[in-house]
Amino acid sequence: MLQVFTLISVSCQSIAEYDESNVLDVKTVQRFFKGEPIDEENALTIFKALGVDASLGVDYEVSPTDNDKKGQLSNDPYQETTDSQSAPQNKSSNETINIDELVRTARDKIGAYINERCGTMRVLGMARPMKLDDIYTSVNILEKITKFEWSSPDELLQNANNEYSDRLSLGKVREEKVLGKTAVTQHSKLMILGKPGAGKTTFLKHIAIQCINGNFEPRRIPLFITLKDFAEANNQPLLLEYLTQLFDSELINLQAVKQLIEQGKLIILFDGLDEVNKLDNIRIVKQIENFTIKYNKNQFIITCRIAACEYIFENFTDVEITDFDEKQIETFVNKWFDSKNDTSRAKEFIDELERNKPIKELATTPILLTLLCLVFEEKGTFPQNRAKLYEDGLDALLEKWDTTRYIERDQLPYKNLSLKQRKDLLSQIAYPTFNSSKYFFKPEDVEEYIIQYYNSLNIKDDIDTKKILESIEAQHGLLIERARGIYSFSHLTFHEYFTARNIATSTTDNKLLLQLSTHINERRWEEVFLLIAGLMRDGTDQLLLLMEKEAHSYINTPKLQALLRWAHEETAGSAGNIKPYGKRALAIAYAEANAYANIITNANAITNTIAKTDAIAITHAANAITYAIGIAFAKTDAITFAKAITFAKANTFVNAKAITFAKANTFAFANADAITFAKAITFAFADTIAFANTDAIKKFIKCAQDLENLKIFKNIDLTGLIAQMEALLTQIPNDEQPESVHKSFAKCLIETLLHAFNLTPEMVNLSEKEMKALDNYLYVNSFIIECFDASVKVAPSTWQGIEDRMLKID
Repeated sequence: MLQVFTLISVSCQSIAEYDESNVLDVKTVQRFFKGEPIDEENALTIFKALGVDASLGVDYEVSPTDNDKKGQLSNDPYQETTDSQSAPQNKSSNETINIDELVRTARDKIGAYINERCGTMRVLGMARPMKLDDIYTSVNILEKITKFEWSSPDELLQNANNEYSDRLSLGKVREEKVLGKTAVTQHSKLMILGKPGAGKTTFLKHIAIQCINGNFEPRRIPLFITLKDFAEANNQPLLLEYLTQLFDSELINLQAVKQLIEQGKLIILFDGLDEVNKLDNIRIVKQIENFTIKYNKNQFIITCRIAACEYIFENFTDVEITDFDEKQIETFVNKWFDSKNDTSRAKEFIDELERNKPIKELATTPILLTLLCLVFEEKGTFPQNRAKLYEDGLDALLEKWDTTRYIERDQLPYKNLSLKQRKDLLSQIAYPTFNSSKYFFKPEDVEEYIIQYYNSLNIKDDIDTKKILESIEAQHGLLIERARGIYSFSHLTFHEYFTARNIATSTTDNKLLLQLSTHINERRWEEVFLLIAGLMRDGTDQLLLLMEKEAHSYINTPKLQALLRWAHEETAGSAGNIKPYGKRALAIAYAEANAYANIITNANAITNTIAKTDAIAITHAANAITYAIGIAFAKTDAITFAKAITFAKANTFVNAKAITFAKANTFAFANADAITFAKAITFAFADTIAFANTDAIKKFIKCAQDLENLKIFKNIDLTGLIAQMEALLTQIPNDEQPESVHKSFAKCLIETLLHAFNLTPEMVNLSEKEMKALDNYLYVNSFIIECFDASVKVAPSTWQGIEDRMLKID
């Protein structure tokens, strides 16, 4: 008998050593020979070691589980199996595992892996990895998935209107947001959905690092699982086996891992369900579902692209990761450049974003914000030709973001389109929807455009437009389902880009360009014009000439024509080093300053009242002055002029004496000193007349001296004007004198200034309609300069001709 037990003991040791996967231990084999229950996986391993074919009907007892009855094999090939949930009653105390000690050991063993796997990030064109803690920015979570809402296109459009901007905020969120870590704390089973590049993986890595470093759930063990890697692992291991292999230690084997799982000591982070190949998807989903039900004491988080989420895990809470808001963008940028030891660059970056609203929209998506930081880090600015920047962002979403991670997605027929064809398809959707102001659309709204494109490729398969839209969303996030059955481009910037691309790549004569020119004074088309200029290799000359022709249509009254002739005659041949059209622009700005001052003076400013019509006229005058100054300095000393933000609505002014143009500081000029100087001169001129007080006149005298140094005017005696203004300082009426005296003094000021600048009252006494026309005219001319700056190629002779004719009447 002793020999038999010795033989069994030796056999147990041999069988345990035979198991290369380290699943078995000697005690498990001993229980098998004693007839005690063991799990199916261990039983099959032992049969294999003994050379016994288990399929021949060998009887053995399997440990009971939640889903398998004792003594039976599971019919579900995806079902996980475990040892007994609890130790046998007769188990000796020296066999009992101290769970707290096991947790500490496991955390020690998994720590290096977690820090290696989750401690850094490297995406797109990064030269080297960055530490996650150096760059991580807290994310926000929506507990109500936006795409599942019931909203109409009109309701979405109303929500997208931004009262602080002339652009729509397509992704504007109305629902309450919570911090990502708060959501993880509140829900033990969490499905995090989001757009491509929204930061889902980075968030999971952050949770893993925080946990292993003891800053979050310090008594649990984080396991980070890339589901694509798990799905493609050799021999298709069961999830429990795969998790065990992550520890890579003899001390933490299958039995120990089971103990940890059964006690709920793990945080398991499943990343990228959408990245699993279609052929593996059912198997992986089933394993996750069974595992999370059986071991529900643990915490689980799954990430998936929102459009690719086809399976609902019954016991999970679905949430959505939101775009970055302004505060998050600023935090990310500060951290990025702090990590590069270049803190000053962060402020420059934020300032540039404020001057480039379309680019700022892209910054709400973390992956695109990363791209912007990479570009700014290298160049120190954003490129004047924004089309190239957007192209890089689109290539990142359309191709690089998946290919750099060796991910191939399955959706047909969209999958078979080349990169260029995908851009062509998006362009064919963008132009007609943007042209008809359809920012939000149903699949049936774009069905015709999609079918037309596929027909042009001779693709005869049945085209499911809904599936194609879903594929574009799932793969690239360029089209987003904003509500049930309602789509839009993920960013207005991308809608504009593809609209511009459709026009720029059109092979039909100049029909689309001619149609485009009619939109020149519609603010919603601004970015489209700039992008077309940056996309066209040939034809930009035609675009600029069409814009010039449209600009001239605004100078359609004798007064406006006379004003332009005056500006040319008074500046032609002057000694200043500003270009001739710039001198004309500044002259027009000073003439408009007179108009502005006249309105305020004649609007009973002393009694602090301004009529609505006068307020509108003031707005046009202020805009015209701003655009004129921008034109003057746009091409001087390489100063770049970016379009000015319009002044605060003039009808909010309730006290004429308190009107200031401090908000002009928000104007997006590269050379702030030069522009501020020019504005100061112009508005000092206007305020001198409008307010007729000592401070205003003294300020004007100082600015007139600076104006003389610019040498814009050829025949105007600014020295004599300064002497006249100093004399008038002694004649200013005080507040106790009647309104008639104040008006009389203001009239004297007006006559003095008009005479000095060779202007007549008729030339500056413009109607509201004429002031609006001049406002539009100057805006279009400043916009022509912007489009030229953004262009790839314009013939020098074409541009020289435009400069010679700008702000000039023959």
